Amino acid sequence: MNNKIYGVVFGHAIGDALGLNTEFMTKDQVIKYYKNITYENRIEDSHRSTWTKGEWTDDTDQLILVMRNLVNKDGTTLQDKLYNWYWNGFKEFGIGRGRGIGNTIRRVINDPGFLKNPYDVSKELFELTDSSNHSNGGVMRTSIIGCLPDINQIIEHADNVCSITHYSQRCRFTCVFISLLIYFLIHDNSIRNSISNAMDLCKGGKVPVFHLKEESHTTRCWLYDKELDSKISS
Repeated sequence: MNNKIYGVVFGHAIGDALGLNTEFMTKDQVIKYYKNITYENRIEDSHRSTWTKGEWTDDTDQLILVMRNLVNKDGTTLQDKLYNWYWNGFKEFGIGRGRGIGNTIRRVINDPGFLKNPYDVSKELFELTDSSNHSNGGVMRTSIIGCLPDINQIIEHADNVCSITHYSQRCRFTCVFISLLIYFLIHDNSIRNSISNAMDLCKGGKVPVFHLKEESHTTRCWLYDKELDSKISS
């Protein structure tokens, strides 16, 4: 079990570092610039050059914050950790102020009320966008939640870790679903069974905050065939 949890953390960081190679590229651009993807053959531009080759991005930085919050030996809240990292980075890693942060997280953290009432701020800013902002900045930090031992804990923590900056129901569902998927993969190993189990929980009333329709974009992700509905917001 320990090795599987290590795999989640290292897989998150490695996938983040390699994924930077193609971030914000179209499929045609990826085909044009890459025959294969390694740390060393990364295309350099104003975005990618923010990080050295092989370095993870803010995605894994925030995963570390979530892991530290689960242990919580320093008595600070997740919003405290996010705020301090945003302005100061990780001094122990020699990494300065948080880099690559999305607009949603930036707006929420910079709101004067964030440290006191982060969830209220997140909800208010989401509603100011006419409830149309479904960016993926919440799901990128939640993989470790799937390593918790209890399904109810996973649902609660995944929702909280997402909605502290991303109040969108779609974002929160995604964080809960991916965390449950990781949980079932750790305990089952079968991709097909894990997807079915995670989706059954989400559709079976175990996730009360979400009210999904059978024909919604989310439930029409035919993951068995590795074909994602193109209408799902990234």
